[in-house]
Amino acid sequence: MKQLKSKKLAILTIALVLVVVFVLFLSFNGAYKTKRLFYGYTTRHSFADQFGELKVPLNTFGFKDLGKVSSSCSMEDIAYYKKPQLQCVAAQQMYTVIGSDKPALENFVSQAKELDKLLAQKGWKTQSNARPTFEQWFSDMVKGIDYNPGIGALKSTHTTHCEIQVAVAYSNPKPPAIQADLTCNSPRLTKLPEGFRQ
Repeated sequence: MKQLKSKKLAILTIALVLVVVFVLFLSFNGAYKTKRLFYGYTTRHSFADQFGELKVPLNTFGFKDLGKVSSSCSMEDIAYYKKPQLQCVAAQQMYTVIGSDKPALENFVSQAKELDKLLAQKGWKTQSNARPTFEQWFSDMVKGIDYNPGIGALKSTHTTHCEIQVAVAYSNPKPPAIQADLTCNSPRLTKLPEGFRQ
């Protein structure tokens, strides 16, 4: 009986030591890897969700596989923070020639109007020093106005910060083209001012 109790005590002691070692491992070494896995997944999931809601106009702008995106994580020096911060990023970039035929130009302007509508419904904030809406920006751009800077939109959730950035990517007399970037970053950095690009 005493031998059985001592065996149980030895097993419990070993189990307790293993738990302590595991907790220390997570604290000193594994916590960073665990955070990377969690925020990498969060970033990819947010990218698919946020841009999936804008799928139809974004498809017109050249983005086809919004659900298939990878993420990368690293420690970054960020303004307003004293220490480097973990940042996981999921991004897609697209160069799209709009062309010069009238139906293609009208379709881009029409989809830009639809994008404005969806952005407003889904809580995005449009930002541009050129024109206040994507519809107005695209309407002028397809007529040959080479805007600099471009136009963008921002949205932050409790975990993620996402952005759309669109710029003119041609010089006359080449046909209209755009360079568009979709990005999501996680974790969201709460010390950054409103509208500050993460």
